[in-house]
Amino acid sequence: MRYLMLYLAGLLIIVGGAFAQNSPIDKGSFMLTGQASYTSLGGDLADELFGESMNLIIINPGIGYFISEGFMIGGDVAILSASWGEDEDVSFLGFGPTIGYYFNTGQTRTKIKGAFYPYIKGFFQMQSISLYDADASNFMFGGKVGFDAMLTNSVAIDAGITFSKLSFDPDGPAKSVSGNILSIGAGLTQFIL
Repeated sequence: MRYLMLYLAGLLIIVGGAFAQNSPIDKGSFMLTGQASYTSLGGDLADELFGESMNLIIINPGIGYFISEGFMIGGDVAILSASWGEDEDVSFLGFGPTIGYYFNTGQTRTKIKGAFYPYIKGFFQMQSISLYDADASNFMFGGKVGFDAMLTNSVAIDAGITFSKLSFDPDGPAKSVSGNILSIGAGLTQFIL
């Protein structure tokens, strides 16, 4: 997985100069994102499922389309696989829609490289979770604040903080729990006009 992320990062930087000659958040622009997030689980979710708080790394690829200047609609994916102890493991795959607004702080800039675009996003995800030999389908919703700092005319460093709520309702005798998830992440974004 690490090699895949490095490959994608290199590919984005190499081809970055060929795309996005206008503002990357203009109407009609596309974006491809990839982010790795350090995640902390809390509340009943962590206490009931793990016996304590749990810290994980989650991979979040996504895609978006700007329907007007700064206003983006798209979709995100969340991928996690972790093991601990002798035979304890968890994995989940989630996907769903996202909306966001990017603030154009450099409207008078003549160059895109070096521009800074703060954003706010909201999302909803349907997820499939496998934990302790129990499977569950559940949902998660939340919000994210962050920024894209342009490295080239089309490639940006993306950093942000995400807060979300997760409800876990496993099949079988295990009880339903919910909890909070706080993530701090960084990655790359490719803008395409």
